[in-house]
Amino acid sequence: MFSQLLVSAYLAALTPISIDRSDVDLAPGLLYLSGVDPTLSGEEVITQLDRFSPLPGGNPNFGLHAGVLWLATKVRGNNPQQKYVIGFDYPHLDLVDFYSFEHDGQLLRSAKSGDQLNFSERYRPHRTINFQLQFDKAASQILLFKVETQSSLQAGLRIQTLEYFDEVAAQENAGNFLYYGIILVMFILNIFWYITLKDNLYLPYIGYLIFYLGGQMSINGTLFQFVFPDQPQIANTFLLFSLSLAIAFATNFCNRFNELAQHAPKLSKALDAIYYLGLITAVLSLFAPYRIVLAPVLFIGLTAPLSALGSGIIGARNQVKSAKFFLSAWLIFLVGTIVFVLKTAGLLPSVFLTEHGMQIGSALEVVLLTLALGDRVRAIIADRDALTQRVSKQTVILAEETQKRANAEQTLRESLEERMLLINDASHHLNNPLNHIQQANQIVQTAEVPIRQHLVSLLADAGAEAAEVRQFFEAELDKIQSSSAVIEQAITRSALTVELLNHLAGTERNATQTYRVEELRALLEQRDVKLDFDTVDQSLRLVGSPMLMAFALETLVRNVRQPKEGLVMRVNPLEEPKALSLILESCVLTSSSQMDKSLKAAKLLLKQQANIFHNPQSQELRLETVAE
Repeated sequence: MFSQLLVSAYLAALTPISIDRSDVDLAPGLLYLSGVDPTLSGEEVITQLDRFSPLPGGNPNFGLHAGVLWLATKVRGNNPQQKYVIGFDYPHLDLVDFYSFEHDGQLLRSAKSGDQLNFSERYRPHRTINFQLQFDKAASQILLFKVETQSSLQAGLRIQTLEYFDEVAAQENAGNFLYYGIILVMFILNIFWYITLKDNLYLPYIGYLIFYLGGQMSINGTLFQFVFPDQPQIANTFLLFSLSLAIAFATNFCNRFNELAQHAPKLSKALDAIYYLGLITAVLSLFAPYRIVLAPVLFIGLTAPLSALGSGIIGARNQVKSAKFFLSAWLIFLVGTIVFVLKTAGLLPSVFLTEHGMQIGSALEVVLLTLALGDRVRAIIADRDALTQRVSKQTVILAEETQKRANAEQTLRESLEERMLLINDASHHLNNPLNHIQQANQIVQTAEVPIRQHLVSLLADAGAEAAEVRQFFEAELDKIQSSSAVIEQAITRSALTVELLNHLAGTERNATQTYRVEELRALLEQRDVKLDFDTVDQSLRLVGSPMLMAFALETLVRNVRQPKEGLVMRVNPLEEPKALSLILESCVLTSSSQMDKSLKAAKLLLKQQANIFHNPQSQELRLETVAE
């Protein structure tokens, strides 16, 4: 009984805060208590109000506070019919227990809220933690709060009339969704540009925009309110997850946009390290405790903006496209952040620009970065148009050159066709006289023998004068026989030449065929060229024209001097496909101008008839064959 009297006396001695306005800040009258048993209830703690202390310096920001924190204050209402809302300025408090006591310590009402509970537990559907308050039963009340959280503990408290609270909430929602809308529009616009241009530089910026939007919604509490109202664990995890990825994608974008790998390799590696640390932190945030993940997030959150600013300066110095837009964007973002921090520290007055400095700065930042990418798009399109014009000019030039080449080829083809026709016609005109000459030569050869026999029989028994006549005719007939043999040889050579011309003109059927090596040897023997084999393989065949091959080999042989073995064909059985080796051992090719032309013609024909491998030292030509 005596302790209750002491508590009542202490409570009565507290100076109440008068709720005589629509918005009252409770920080000047707040008391706090920490380091007590976390299992104590509000009814137990109310008896220990003498242990409470005023806020240090009147600042309700306790930073990363470990354990349970109790807050207490005494308020007095002047209108019993008015409904009030009491709420925290900071939305990220895990669990808050609210107690309202009469001035004598009797409990009036209690409630629970926090971002570890479903959103529906809150009195008003607002992004911040709030409770109902009325003075219908007692004009003066003791308000007690038990706060538990893993994040930063910011205990700013306000009491507002219900009407004023809803009005401010509506204004806040309008401002927040305008801010979110700007970022979302930039996100959609950059996706459209990426789909249009296929420039991979847009990917990290798109990632930065979407996760920065998610991070801002988490910080403001609107993500929990509108997206995950029944999944508080997901909403809490998404805060550090989205911020880590936003920082990671931002640093990667800065690195690639300003081409730091080329202009500042060391800074590029530092930004790569921040990028990978952000990815690792994002993964850790899914299962690691909040306080463990918070430290690396704060580290990269402090270093990334400064690194981005430095990268923008380097990009501008090196005249990287649109680097000035990039630098302006990050400068505005940093200025907005600094203004907000100075307002929070009490060094600047709380007006619209200072209250929303970070949001204004970040909104202008994403707009300017989008303009930077847009300017980059313009530069890319200009370069592409210039390249297209150059390609068009080159295409026209190439088309003209192609047409000239086609015309030249057509002219050459027509000229070759004309020459082939001439060759064909010449071979025809040459072949007909040769046939007549051959027939006449055969008549002479046929008639020479009986004439000789008849003269010998007539003059056999005659005298000396008849013998002289017989000798004269025999000598003349010998001349005729010798001339006939020469004519026969010339006719044979000419016939072979005519056949060769027919092959060259393409008038002979089966000019290209698969033939046995024996056929080639027979054709060469007609030209008095002997072909020997080291190894006889009847399955070996050559592909082409045997007539042209024989002519080429004959020309080759007749343009060598001092042949040791002549023309020898050898089979190489270890190779696949098998090959015939044409050996001209110890031979030296002649070098007269006319013979050079003949050799070139022979080699050209050989290349057309088979795959040739020439060894200058051994005078070896290898002809690939086909199996039967």
